[in-house]
Amino acid sequence: MDGDFPAKLKLTLGTFEFDTDLVVALSGARPKISGSISSETLDLTQLPPTEEAVTEKLFPSSPIPMDALAAADIDIDVAINRIVLAQALAITNAKSKMTLENGKLSQTQTAEIAGGSINSEVLFAAPAGTVSIKAQGAGISSEVIAKDLDATDMITEGVLDFDVNLSGRGKSVASLMASLNGAVVGGMGEARIRNDAINLAGADFISQLLSKINPMAAQEEFTVAQCAVVNLQVQDGVAKTEKGIAFVSDRMEVTSSGNINLAEEKLSLNIRPKAKEGLGIGMGKLTQMIKISGPLSNPGIGIDAAGAVKSLGSIAGAFATGGESLLAEGALERGQSSGDTCQDARTWHLAGK
Repeated sequence: MDGDFPAKLKLTLGTFEFDTDLVVALSGARPKISGSISSETLDLTQLPPTEEAVTEKLFPSSPIPMDALAAADIDIDVAINRIVLAQALAITNAKSKMTLENGKLSQTQTAEIAGGSINSEVLFAAPAGTVSIKAQGAGISSEVIAKDLDATDMITEGVLDFDVNLSGRGKSVASLMASLNGAVVGGMGEARIRNDAINLAGADFISQLLSKINPMAAQEEFTVAQCAVVNLQVQDGVAKTEKGIAFVSDRMEVTSSGNINLAEEKLSLNIRPKAKEGLGIGMGKLTQMIKISGPLSNPGIGIDAAGAVKSLGSIAGAFATGGESLLAEGALERGQSSGDTCQDARTWHLAGK
């Protein structure tokens, strides 16, 4: 067994079928496997359901098996024509390059989904547990995703994009998450969303949130979205945003500020909905009171007391000055923004640089 030997096989694992064209070498300091693995279809919906223990923690603290990464070296190309995720939703033309050498794992992927593309790169090194994750997605259609998930008329258009750049260090998933630095930025373009479909998709939490942001949503069939953005800047396991979460429709502009503490698995986000012209001062001001807070596994929706006091003060001042204070406050806010709420959300972290 000192030389190399081939492993050209056809494998069947349940409903999964793979073709391998590998070479296994046992003569070096560590076994090395190189070559390619391919499959026509990988249907993940056929996997048997797993029973997971109920826990308040999302990120496991059990140690990552670092020793396993140093057991062998790998240099493999993987190609899968179709990966079924749920119902008809599938990743297609998925290609991956995986190398593992002396405990250092490198993996690059490209794939297509819902009319768009995804590419990513993951680096992980044992035994220190350093990790780097980069991923980009573009041209992904929310409409196609909804149709593939059998929610045909839930949304029209809604092209998605995202850019993830994160790094960290730890010997468990929990410690990795608590050490992350980098950024997560994503967004959606123009879309037409059926309100009752959103409520069904998100159950109680989303319907509660929508009713607080826009009480008129229950009376309207559609929300006409102009854009949406999520921009989280992550430092030492805390994802922060300053009006970097935004949603603009034909009736409302919604921005959010706050943080998500990945170490403590808690979030605190203040949400500021603002009615567009024609919906009245009361709607525009009194809805600036929403707060989402609590554990990531079960957040709650409540009133932002500080925001409520500020809003009531603004309205009282407007009555006392015949509306002049409100005009001045609006002028100040307009002077601090570009007038494009979603663009401001994408670039908030660049202010002052």
